[in-house]
Amino acid sequence: MKKKLNNQFLFYLIPLLLGVITSFSLPPYNLFFFNFFTFPLFFICFIYNFKKKKTVCFITGWLFGFGYFISNIYWITNSLTFEEIFKPLIPIALFIIPLFLGLFYGLATYVCSFFKLAKDYSSVLLFALLISIFEYLRGVILGGFPWNLTAYSWTYYIDFLQILKLIGTYSFNLITITLFLMPTVFFFKKSLKSKIILAFSILFFVGINFYYGKYVINRNYSAQIVKLESKIKIVSPRIEIDRFFKSEDVSEIIYDLIKLSDPKPENTVFIFPEGIISDIFLENFDVHQKLFSDNFSKKHKIILGINSFENSKIYN
Repeated sequence: MKKKLNNQFLFYLIPLLLGVITSFSLPPYNLFFFNFFTFPLFFICFIYNFKKKKTVCFITGWLFGFGYFISNIYWITNSLTFEEIFKPLIPIALFIIPLFLGLFYGLATYVCSFFKLAKDYSSVLLFALLISIFEYLRGVILGGFPWNLTAYSWTYYIDFLQILKLIGTYSFNLITITLFLMPTVFFFKKSLKSKIILAFSILFFVGINFYYGKYVINRNYSAQIVKLESKIKIVSPRIEIDRFFKSEDVSEIIYDLIKLSDPKPENTVFIFPEGIISDIFLENFDVHQKLFSDNFSKKHKIILGINSFENSKIYN
């Protein structure tokens, strides 16, 4: 009885931990090589539970997804700490959202349970395909939630990302999942020769993609080197978030930005923080025109994010 309980505990713990560890492949950690261990172990974990009930297969994926998301979207809770009225929503953001998003991994492994997956190449490819399909569905259902796709593991390595303009994000996501699952072949009862051939094929593909990305970056860099004719000033005031909830005169905020900008009689581009002027629409911005014209000249350009109101819709 005790042994059965221990096995059950491991059944719940292993996919959960694999999901948590996988999340460290995403920014800011960018430890993408973790996925070469976690995804093969996730597949083996699924194969181990394959002959059990389909609900067990579903729970395997669901726990993996829950572990993955609870450790990489926890930051949502931070945005709910600034106002007391939002604090009751913290448990929902911390647990309910990851549980919901984890369902897509659970559904992927559930659908996988209808196929006779085994320790072979075709099973790995089917497993990767179904996970990528459900990650795509996660990105389009309910308005879309494409955050933290497996492909984002390469965010820090821009040489590998240049292929995106040829095949798109979701195709690259499929290739990424397949690549991370490839070490699974070492668990197969296949000849050493076939494993070596597969390993070299993967390295060849990765190498080609890397050098293609290098070529694209170097070509674009050479073509886009220009001499700037203006200085660029990024204005980043340290403003407490509480200020946005006060009915403060917009002119005072603009005046503070002007003081920080310290305009000089030289060509300058000023970049203001997005949303810093939140109580006014673009259509009504001309009421502050004098404030700008008195402090800036034709040598100055200002970039800022502001809302506009058109046809009963608000745009940023």
